[in-house]
Amino acid sequence: MQLVAAASERLELPPEDVVRWFGRNATPIFKRQYPDFFAPHDSTLPFVLTLNEIIHPEVRKLYPGADVPVFDFDTTSDDVLVMDYSSARKLCAFAEGLLLGAGDVFGEEMTISQPRCMKSGR
Repeated sequence: MQLVAAASERLELPPEDVVRWFGRNATPIFKRQYPDFFAPHDSTLPFVLTLNEIIHPEVRKLYPGADVPVFDFDTTSDDVLVMDYSSARKLCAFAEGLLLGAGDVFGEEMTISQPRCMKSGR
């Protein structure tokens, strides 16, 4: 978080914007490093739906003790994915950036609305 604070000050951006940028730009790197997570999917939605059952268990194998977030998904709409995010680190903006990065990887534009955030207590 010290790096985030330094970047925030230097770039004159809110810390959340720095964290979001980092998440968005990390996703293409993750795709290069872990192509097997991305290969079975041709769009963002099915990829995102693998977070809890496939990707995060693999993260825990690579990094024992890793504290990964948990997502709850509501897929009842064809046009909107509603996600609940729960994490001890409360990196809502990082999760948002990773999702935007996944959209970039799959060539899809998306809009993210975050009416509630653990970090802000709403």
